[in-house]
Amino acid sequence: MQKKNSTINVQLTLWDIEVTQKTRLITETEEEVTENKDLLTISPKKITPIENEKTEKPLKLTDSHQKFLDKNKIYENVNLSRVIIYCSGGLGIELQEKTEFKTIYVNAEGNEEFTKNKKLPVLPMDKIIYYKNEVRANEIQEKKLLNLKQKFKDSKEIRRRGDENILVELSDKIISINSIGWVLEFQGVKAIYSENEVVQAEIIDIKDILSKVKVGDIIEVAYPDRTFNAKVTHMYGGYNESLCISYEVDGDQKSTAIPRVFVKSILKCA
Repeated sequence: MQKKNSTINVQLTLWDIEVTQKTRLITETEEEVTENKDLLTISPKKITPIENEKTEKPLKLTDSHQKFLDKNKIYENVNLSRVIIYCSGGLGIELQEKTEFKTIYVNAEGNEEFTKNKKLPVLPMDKIIYYKNEVRANEIQEKKLLNLKQKFKDSKEIRRRGDENILVELSDKIISINSIGWVLEFQGVKAIYSENEVVQAEIIDIKDILSKVKVGDIIEVAYPDRTFNAKVTHMYGGYNESLCISYEVDGDQKSTAIPRVFVKSILKCA
């Protein structure tokens, strides 16, 4: 698997997850396994897993996985953060205590194979069947997303519930932007998501732009010779008819002033 940031390639480690389904761009490396059996704190509250809808071959809990969940009363664990079915056939049980995370990996036979003192990466082909807290993308991810949407006009933006990654779906690949800003491409695979996790582009009447644009908005600017994305930093003029914007060119941050009539659309409201 490769990180794409301009022309720099970075290898991503999958922390020993056994991959039985062939997926391109994935490199496995070995890492010492830390066993931890004392992880299950019991609470009387029962939680029902959520389900994602979109998949050609739905990932489902096996009988062995279900027996493990029931035997260990996983959904009654007050520290339970997420439950993930991996495309490799394994099951991830993610626990959180304050700011510390642990993930129990259960193999296809329902046996606890290892425990990691961290989160394991979630791929577009994996399925999150339970999450405790919703997550929000950070500023780095949003910036990477804007660059991708500018490059790929026909892309589909996907924000899965409980997933820290932002997914961008194209006709021939899936792009994932993780929480540290890595842009990862997956060729020839299908992401698992529900239709209500697809972000619908906000439709804005161009006549309303003059009154709608405000400080902090991410806008699409249409110059006579080019189009680019920018952030509105402040406004000035008697009727705030001019906008000061910040944008990036070849990795350098630039600032300039434009009239409101140069705004083509609002990509993200502040």
